[in-house]
Amino acid sequence: MKNIHRQVASGASECLLVVYSYLKNRTIMMNRFYVRRSWVTLRLSVLPSSHMMILWLCTLLLTVGTTFAQVNTGGTATTANHSKYIIGYIDNWSAWKSSSAGVPKAGALTHLNIDYSKYTHLNFSFFGVANDGSLHSGDWRNKNIYQQGAQQAPANLLRTPTFDSWDWILLYGETKNAYYFGGADGEELAAQGFTEGGAGWIHEPSGITAGLPAPMHVPGGAPGLFELCDQYGVKLMASIGGWSMSKHMPEMAADPVKRARFLDDCERLINMGFDGIDLDWEFVGPFDGMNFTGSVADYANYVTLVSELRARLDAIRPGLLITAAISANPAKIRDWNWSQLWDDMDIINFMTYDLNGGWSNIAGHNAPIYDYPGSEWGDLNWQATLDEVKAAGIPLNKVTFGLPFYGRGVITDGPADLNAPTLKRNETVQPDGPVVTCADYTNWPKDVYDGTPNAFFVEQKISEGWTEHWDPNALVPYLTKDNFFLSYDNEQSIADKAKFINKEGIAGVIVWTVYGDLEFGGTETSYDNKLSTWSDIKSPLINVTNEVFASGATDVGGNPCTDCGGNQFPTVTLSSPTEGDQYGLGVNVTLSAMANDPDGSIAKVEFLVDGVVVGEDTTEPYSLTWSVGAVGSYAVSARATDNEGGIGTSSAASVSVVDDNQAPNVSITAPAGGSSSNLGTAVTVSAAASDADGSVASVEFFANGLSIGVDNSAPYSISWTAASAGGYDLSAIATDNDGAEGSSTVVAVTVIDPNQNTPPSVSITAPADGASVDEGTDIAVTAAASDVDGTVASVEFFVDGSSVGTDNSAPYTVTLSGYGVGSYSLTAVATDDDNDGTTSTAVSVTVSGVGGGLCEGVAEWSPSQVYTGGNEVQYNGRLYRAKYWTQNNNPETTDPWEQISRCDGYCGGLPEYLPGKAYSQGTQVIFGTNKYTANTWTTSEPGSSDWTLSGSCDGTVPNVAPTVSLTAPANNAQVDEGASVTVSASASDSDGTVASVEFFVDGVSIGTDASAPYSVSYTASTAGSYSITAQATDDDGATGSSAARTLVVNNPDVDNPPSVSITAPAGGAQFDAGASVAITANASDDKGVTSVEFFVNGASIGTDASAPYSANWTAGPAG
Repeated sequence: MKNIHRQVASGASECLLVVYSYLKNRTIMMNRFYVRRSWVTLRLSVLPSSHMMILWLCTLLLTVGTTFAQVNTGGTATTANHSKYIIGYIDNWSAWKSSSAGVPKAGALTHLNIDYSKYTHLNFSFFGVANDGSLHSGDWRNKNIYQQGAQQAPANLLRTPTFDSWDWILLYGETKNAYYFGGADGEELAAQGFTEGGAGWIHEPSGITAGLPAPMHVPGGAPGLFELCDQYGVKLMASIGGWSMSKHMPEMAADPVKRARFLDDCERLINMGFDGIDLDWEFVGPFDGMNFTGSVADYANYVTLVSELRARLDAIRPGLLITAAISANPAKIRDWNWSQLWDDMDIINFMTYDLNGGWSNIAGHNAPIYDYPGSEWGDLNWQATLDEVKAAGIPLNKVTFGLPFYGRGVITDGPADLNAPTLKRNETVQPDGPVVTCADYTNWPKDVYDGTPNAFFVEQKISEGWTEHWDPNALVPYLTKDNFFLSYDNEQSIADKAKFINKEGIAGVIVWTVYGDLEFGGTETSYDNKLSTWSDIKSPLINVTNEVFASGATDVGGNPCTDCGGNQFPTVTLSSPTEGDQYGLGVNVTLSAMANDPDGSIAKVEFLVDGVVVGEDTTEPYSLTWSVGAVGSYAVSARATDNEGGIGTSSAASVSVVDDNQAPNVSITAPAGGSSSNLGTAVTVSAAASDADGSVASVEFFANGLSIGVDNSAPYSISWTAASAGGYDLSAIATDNDGAEGSSTVVAVTVIDPNQNTPPSVSITAPADGASVDEGTDIAVTAAASDVDGTVASVEFFVDGSSVGTDNSAPYTVTLSGYGVGSYSLTAVATDDDNDGTTSTAVSVTVSGVGGGLCEGVAEWSPSQVYTGGNEVQYNGRLYRAKYWTQNNNPETTDPWEQISRCDGYCGGLPEYLPGKAYSQGTQVIFGTNKYTANTWTTSEPGSSDWTLSGSCDGTVPNVAPTVSLTAPANNAQVDEGASVTVSASASDSDGTVASVEFFVDGVSIGTDASAPYSVSYTASTAGSYSITAQATDDDGATGSSAARTLVVNNPDVDNPPSVSITAPAGGAQFDAGASVAITANASDDKGVTSVEFFVNGASIGTDASAPYSANWTAGPAG
């Protein structure tokens, strides 16, 4: 019926033909059917005639297919004009934003105000992962999940009622609260898939159950995402995880039971109507997330998760997608098992934003395309990410980069500028909890934007005293005002990013978020008390993205080119082997493939077995020989690389390798294991042997690895007389008619000398070796003892060599009491009836003190105990918490444990610094007698620039270094050779006094001033560009350095050209023909500016001889 629904859009006559064909081939037996994502009831008491049924179905389906008029946000291109992916994240919380966020009202930032023609995919964000592996709505997130040990409990996939959440409204559209199942509401609820039951109602498509009221879609009301994405051909993905809901993803991926629960809920999401799953695990590998730290095991577990998810989705229906959001940090890309993921994943989205922000030590760009001078992180930019992606061999036709439709604001220590030092403070925010941050909550308020304003809000605020800047190195803009810095993206930088995508042959972009560039105007239309649309909505950033993609290949300067974009990736098909082929062990298999490159040539074709390259061929026909070395199943594929590095990968063919000859089976049947015989007595050793695909040629017998005889016919046996008393391991090897061998398991027997006593055997069975008990606890020590040629007379127990008791009958035991803290060695000595004795292997047991203070009541760690995530133990006076399942991993030296504090509560109960451990921003540790706070993610030792000294543990107050900033000359100031320049600075010390300020030019001291105002005179002797800095020293000898400023020294005999830039109108501005346009410019020159002449398309339109420089232009014909 879904196919009928898709085919009737062209008209009733076509519908009649389709329905008639459908009825010929299928009898309708049900009174309800499911059309895509809407429940429709057929209230049929009697089946009508076939003609009436056809007409009724056509009327119904054409009604269901009615199209909702989406908003049109302008622009000259849509996704229909290019082949790039544009994947927009649509979150479930922005709808709450109101006028304080720069929108007309709450309910403005919803699915109804998106231009669907501008996106190929939408990722509904986020569903979280609970501690049992199940999925839940982001609106059920545990608000305290940032706390140590906090867990996310299971909850519904969507949250109700609708006055508490936007979930249902965003996905299903305009709703009303239905409080009972009677009357007209009852019929409509049934039509939409609601039934009475569970906690009040059950929604059959999703499996969600909750108490009344039920969120019933208003008949004829505004549609939801499911319906709109269907209407406009946009793929709708369910995005799982995100920054605050990834905590349980590592444990889920590692646990088969939790993984199965996760997959079940993914299937529920597909049944609701999503087109696939987007995995947003932040982050995979040994890195810090918001509230957890991952491990190397995550990489393999991720492969398993994706493989099982692909199998589950393919079993539901073909065409369902798997995508993922991945960190753009090269360090978080390079260790993945990428070759094992390509075939199962459709799109890999790299989050090329959030590269600087509230955690940064200096003001930096949120999403720079290229590195720039002075950057804090030289490899956090688009180009570095691309380099790592290429190095990993990830096919670029599956890769997208992220466009941020928002900015990141920080507060600087002194006047704001790019690379200016930031000023951090303690804050508590959702969802992170307590953080140390420099984020700007003054201009971009806390609990509204938390320092990350949407692009439309930035545009609204630029006129409020901000200065606009453009970084020609990073190709991004930024704003400054006082000590506030904002990195953001505008139409120019988004266009440059789209050109980068074109130039590099990347598959497309993701957008965080689709709401970020919406500009509202016109009249409002309300659908209920929550949903509204407006008659004039613009989206300039997504418009320019589509326009650049549609314009074809250009370089980042916007110039058309033939060698910088549009490289078409090669195609490759595996010719041999084919799916299901089977080979014998040791056979040489020919691997062959056909490859083609539409706009270049094939550089090589690699052949892969289970994702590992086994060889390559650089010339046609592409083939190589693979020697099969082991029995098993293998996935064989081919990968072609073209002359520009583009990669195409074939589908994999599954083949199997079998051993044609099966080895025989053999087992010892006599004597029995554990039996004994007297020395000199002949023992019959016998075996049973068989061969499934042939016959047994012989069975050879062994004692302690030495052959003791061969039998060539059944029943297989030999007679064996041991040469000496002792223990023997008996075994047999059967050989079949093709020479294959099979071995038996070992049978242990004992040969006794009747004229010589055999000592008894003894072993301690409890406590286990390495066990730990609390001080004051009795220790029950037990032993097992036996004697093969007599009886055990007694078992005596020893602690550290001293006897502590004897037991003369089984079970042999003694109880230890009153032992203090320490480690003890336990042994047992068994004596037999001939007075021979044997001493057991020693067992170590530790008696631990029950720690007071912060460890009061916490058990001592035991190597034999199994611990799971969140379990706490004490060990050597420290309190530890398990991060995940662990056993026999020492808390002091292994990764599964994190130190919480010392038991004595030293330094406020902070954990001690551990060398090599990774610490996230804001983490506090003890180092020596001081406490330090991490400024950023770091593995360095406290005392480095990654840490801030935040106090002393012994009561003394640590010295705080002074701060200093240059006040003159201005950055990029220009002077002539020989000019005297006053270099001045302001300096302060929060816990003392400034002893001196020393000034430097290109790192060379030019003078020191010991009193404020701090300044020196500098003679600019030679033309060039110079870096000026200042260093303040306080009364305790601590130093602090300023940010650098540039001084340009000119040769007065050389006329340097002036600098000039257009300040208005902005790039990309549009005007009506005939409009009067004011064009303004800034100009400067070391010898003065004589005039500024303005041009349009190369024709002069006027000259201005004095600042501010401007000219008026009457816009000509459209163009």
